[in-house]
Amino acid sequence: MDLKLKWIDEEDELFQQVLELRWKVLREPLGMKRGTEHNDLDNKPYTFHIVAIVDEKVVGTCSLFYQEGSEDIKLFQMGVYDEWQGKGVGKKIVLQILDALKNEQRIKTTNKLLEKRLSKLKCHARAYASAFYEKLGFRKVGEMFVEVSIEHYNMEIELN
Repeated sequence: MDLKLKWIDEEDELFQQVLELRWKVLREPLGMKRGTEHNDLDNKPYTFHIVAIVDEKVVGTCSLFYQEGSEDIKLFQMGVYDEWQGKGVGKKIVLQILDALKNEQRIKTTNKLLEKRLSKLKCHARAYASAFYEKLGFRKVGEMFVEVSIEHYNMEIELN
């Protein structure tokens, strides 16, 4: 498997594949409408997407949103096609994110740049995926809650 990771923004031609993956993996199985795969955060100045690519096809993706002035950054819309799950794709994506935020303190795409020391990476993890995040060092914060009809946990990892 020749897996490549690439940071992109919504201007990149690969972003359409990101939306298709979100639809197939995260939205369609819940019976949600087409169009819900596009998130309000996608077009914000400090939203970044990382894609896992095999043979020029996006097989996994995750997005990050930074609110100017915050000390934290949010991970959202993490997804990997079913046939690629269990092969380390999601782990490689998250490890690349952590490396960019902890070590490089920099995320760059063609059109966007974030250079900042941040305190925490936070996410709303689907309950069934919480063990995946815990293995990577995230911890649960608070009680389980329901979002898009699925049980979730707030999870976070220190970046310092």
